[in-house]
Order: sequence, then structure tokens, then C-alpha cells
Amino acid sequence: MSDSTMSFFNQWQRAYIKYKNYGNESCAYVFSKDTAKEKDENKDQDYDCVSEALGYGMIIVVQMSDSSNSKANQVLFNQLFRFYKRHPSIRDKEGITGTEQSILMGYGIHVTKEGNDVYETAAASDGDIDIAYSLLLADAQWSSTDTINYLKEAGALIKTIYAQDINKHTRLILTSNENEDDNHIKTAIKQKYYDIRTSDFIPSELKAFNTVLKDGCFGSVVDSSYKYFFAVQSLGDKHTGLVPDFVQHIGDTIQGKGYRIIIPPKDYEKEKNAGKYFYNACRVPWRIATDYIVSGDIRAKNFVEPINNWIRSICKDDPNNINAGYTLDGKEILKDKERDTRMMSFVSPFAVSSMVDQKNQPWLDKLWDSIVKLPLTNVEGLKYGYFENTIKMLDMIILSGNYWSVSK
Repeated sequence: MSDSTMSFFNQWQRAYIKYKNYGNESCAYVFSKDTAKEKDENKDQDYDCVSEALGYGMIIVVQMSDSSNSKANQVLFNQLFRFYKRHPSIRDKEGITGTEQSILMGYGIHVTKEGNDVYETAAASDGDIDIAYSLLLADAQWSSTDTINYLKEAGALIKTIYAQDINKHTRLILTSNENEDDNHIKTAIKQKYYDIRTSDFIPSELKAFNTVLKDGCFGSVVDSSYKYFFAVQSLGDKHTGLVPDFVQHIGDTIQGKGYRIIIPPKDYEKEKNAGKYFYNACRVPWRIATDYIVSGDIRAKNFVEPINNWIRSICKDDPNNINAGYTLDGKEILKDKERDTRMMSFVSPFAVSSMVDQKNQPWLDKLWDSIVKLPLTNVEGLKYGYFENTIKMLDMIILSGNYWSVSK
């Protein structure tokens, strides 16, 4: 384990891991009430923990386990797992009186001192996927002979993800299980059944799910997603290769015989930058490049190469010129007086993306230096919050060569 990566992990853990007892049950969560700059009008920052954060944390804790901390990290992982189990998604089902509880996680939690937390009961697909993948990692790291059968829990969650988080007609990932309604497709279309959030596509983890289900269903999800992502990429500026945070109305027929892809308007999901490369899409280079790093899938390399070429060109190989957000044709979103080039949710994914080709090594070296040098907090009076530091932590694991996968 590299010293810089372990050092940052220790800082990250002290800053963001919080503990909560529910009766005699000891739990932990990743504190995600962000103190960094406002990310558009996104209200997720109001929650003490979101499922995205918990999934990130569970993956980090397993990946950062070595001989010096493995036992302690397993205890922490189990506490995070119990927090996930205590906050299930609860869905309204059309035609059914009452509600149905899911083993997916409700995506936003207000943690209360009294114990009966208030939370958003719809699930978020990326959080579900990361939590399931972390359980596969935990089974590989510690085996399932302890108090939690990680592999069994992963299998049940993976099956539910396919049932509730996947569009059965396009084989693409839904933004949430609240949009899933396989028996009432006409209603489902109104519920954004054909919309996607680009940061939900995590091909290396989806491929690993096939090691559990063994029926190839997630292989079709990966194949369909790559097809559509290349189509989305072609809608923007081919020179930049950038994709937007959200894509609207994928699939123009119930039968799925054709599709149309629309970059959403600025008021979509109450986020004015939904159709730009912003705080969701900034994760795409990291998520897709990881697939090439892990499996050598040439589609991943082909997808991120235009992004790599564009960002190197526009920044003149200087990481200090990276901006926190771009239009699809490469214009900076923030004005000069607002400009912040140290947002790690943008910088570190470009570093992971650059790993797909040796020609990017000089650029990668500069990015790594800038990532390592930026402290956790107190940068010119700014406190960089959970989102920036957690993505930095995840990407440092990959960049330092410490990342491992349960599938090849």
C-alpha cells in the first residue's frame, strides 16, 4: 500500500466515518452532508448520508485493507453493512394497496439522535451497485464465514438490482427503482423509465455481477450501455467526447425497436446543468476507464480516448487549468471569478482515464502530483467536502496500483 494513499485513507476515515448505535446494534455511515461548494441545486447535500456515499465507503474500506488493519476494517465494514440494512427502500406498487419493502437502500438519510431516522425511501442505482460490489469484495477479502454471509447478501442484492434498477426493454440502468414498473409500462414511461444518469454505468462492477448470477444478464446491460454511451457521445461535440449528467427519453417505443436520445433541458430534475458535463458526468471517465484497467475491454479505451485528448489539449497539460464543469462543446461553466480548478471530482477521474494509454504518462504524473499535494481541508479557507475527498480516495486507490477486482 503506498504511503500517500494510506495516509489519505486515515485522514478520510477520521473526517467522514460516523458511528451510530441502534439499541445494541453498532452501525457506521459515511457523512455526506457536503461543506464544499453547492453542486447546482442538488438537495442531496442536506442528507447526513446518501446510499452513494455508503457504497463508496464500503468499497474503500475493503480495498484499503492490508495486514496492518484488516481486522479493524472488517469490523468497520460490518458496521457500514448494518447501516445499509437498517434503511431499506420502500416502494409504492401500482395496483397494490400499501407499499413493498426492497433490499435496495433508501438513498438519503437524516440520522437522528433518537434512532428512528427520517429518510428518502426511493433507491439510487449507483449506490445499490457499489454496495453489492463491495459485498463481493468483502467475500474475496475475508470470506463469508463470519457473522455476515457476504456472498449470499451480494447475490440477493444483485438479483434485486436487475429486477428493480434495470430497464427490461433497453437493458439500461434506471436512475432509481421508483422509475421501475415492469407491469405498467405506459405509466413507467411517464416515470422517466427511459431516462438515464450517466454516472450510474459502472461496467467493471456490472461484469462482476455475472460471477454470481451466471446467466449473462448483466453482460447484456454492459453491451447495451456501451452502445448507447457511444451514441450519447456522438450527440455532443466529437472533439471533446463529453457526455451530460442526464440523458432523457432513451427508447421511443415500448417494444424497443428504435431509440432517440435527448440532452435534457436546463430545468430537468431541477438541476440547471443536467445537460452538461457536471457533478454526475464527471465520474464517467473514472468509471469507464476502470473497465479497461481491469478487463482490457477496448470499448472503454475507445470511449475515454477523445476525452483524454481534449482535456490535455484544452489544459495544455496543466492540471491547474481543469475547470469544475463544461458544456458538451468544452466551454467552462463557471465564470472566472467563480472558477475553482481544485475540485477532485473532476481532476482525479481524468487521472484514472489517462491510465488507458502510455502516451498519457507525463500528463498522469502531473495529475498525480496535484492530487497528492491537495490536503483534505483548509485550502485557502475552503473546506472540500465528502464528494471531492471520497472520489479522490477511490481514484487514488486505482492510481497507486492498489485496486483489485473480483473478476477479470
